[in-house]
Amino acid sequence: MSGLFLYKNKLKTLPETIGNLRNLIELDLSNNEIARLPETFEDLPIIHKFNFINNKLSTESDYIKKLLKKWHSDWLKSYLKKNREKLKEKTD
Repeated sequence: MSGLFLYKNKLKTLPETIGNLRNLIELDLSNNEIARLPETFEDLPIIHKFNFINNKLSTESDYIKKLLKKWHSDWLKSYLKKNREKLKEKTD
């Protein structure tokens, strides 16, 4: 499986086993209620397309920053910069 599309499912969490999806390159978690990502997320390969807009994830978390550094995802960094305040309001 190279793509996983879980948008608009009212998900609050993801299973730890998501880190087992070694061929995953595209992941859409948008429009859910996810507040944190499992630690196994860092076991995933480089995700080329990662959408988590309209969730409760904090863009200030060290874990998100670590993933950004690992994936070197310029488009995601740009997205976070543009939407940092909007996303922060959702977690407050």
